[in-house]
Amino acid sequence: MNKCLVLLFLSLLLIHCKDDETGNTSSLATNNVGDFANDYLSDERYTSLTIELVYEQDSKPNDASIDNLKSFLENLLNKPGGINIKETLIPDQGNSNISLSEVRDIEKNYRTVFNSGKNSTAFFYFADANYDQDTQNSATLGIAFNSTSMALFQKTIQENTGNIGQASTIEVEEGVLKHEFGHILGLVNLGTPMQSQHEDQAHKKHCDVESCLMYYATETSLFFDNILNSSVPNLDPQCMADLKANGGK
Repeated sequence: MNKCLVLLFLSLLLIHCKDDETGNTSSLATNNVGDFANDYLSDERYTSLTIELVYEQDSKPNDASIDNLKSFLENLLNKPGGINIKETLIPDQGNSNISLSEVRDIEKNYRTVFNSGKNSTAFFYFADANYDQDTQNSATLGIAFNSTSMALFQKTIQENTGNIGQASTIEVEEGVLKHEFGHILGLVNLGTPMQSQHEDQAHKKHCDVESCLMYYATETSLFFDNILNSSVPNLDPQCMADLKANGGK
């Protein structure tokens, strides 16, 4: 891969995502992204969380990135009953590109965990495919598509990480996982009220602080350096304050 392409894909790391803010009409969820934020953050309604990871044989996420996501959430969510991970291997779907509608169908067909009693749930699909909205100049690494559901496009991630001059696959996965879950938690101005003005007006629903996990950017040399040094950004204090005010730790 030439230098320009390396920089292109690095610029998409963590920061190129899309959120379907319209409700899902299926029986799985009718809420918008961020609508369930308080239920995740607080222990008033739910005291535990189960995250279901659905993947194909070639799109299984790295254990380290999942462990880091769990630790990240344990530091944010009031879930005294714990955070659990359930993994579900599904048949190869045979897609090189996948649409949002097809992602929703995967959830409908293969999701097995749903909110029950005091246990809340979340869903992650790791697609062995690229997003069908990608262009020659940009690619999407992850989406949050309703109040409990997210997807990562593992084919894009795996093809453009882990080699010389490229970012670590584990760090990319970790960053995208955390970023998308941040949207599910209502960041930024997406269901969790802002305690101060920090929404990026040029890139709505993202933080305007360059060093924040929820920042959206496409060309920042410092950001390239951080990624190449295997450093996943943390949430800015303003994002942390938003989450705490909405029931988080």
